[in-house]
Amino acid sequence: MLFRSEGLAAVVTWTAPAAGTYSFNGSFQIGQNGENSAASTAIVDSTEKVLLARSTPAMGSNQPFKFEKAFKKGETVQFQVGTDCKVGAAVGLNVEVTSSVKDNESKKKEPKS
Repeated sequence: MLFRSEGLAAVVTWTAPAAGTYSFNGSFQIGQNGENSAASTAIVDSTEKVLLARSTPAMGSNQPFKFEKAFKKGETVQFQVGTDCKVGAAVGLNVEVTSSVKDNESKKKEPKS
């Protein structure tokens, strides 16, 4: 789902284990690979909604992101990294996903005695 062909690209996929609203908080860490190198990043979901638009962060930078979205069970988020058509730089991904999914059993009322 990268918006422009860049040759090799890496993708990490997260899949919603249950329907609910999930919060994503994290960052891409862009390495230093010398002059004429680069990395591009993007985040999209399985409905092709752009959650973080494709960009080319500066070498050695930290690109934070934070978003919340409702998902159906099985829908996915792709964390995409490309080369921006140059020599690729190493990119790390740090992301924490939290859920507001409630246990349906805890919502049932206890029978009166």
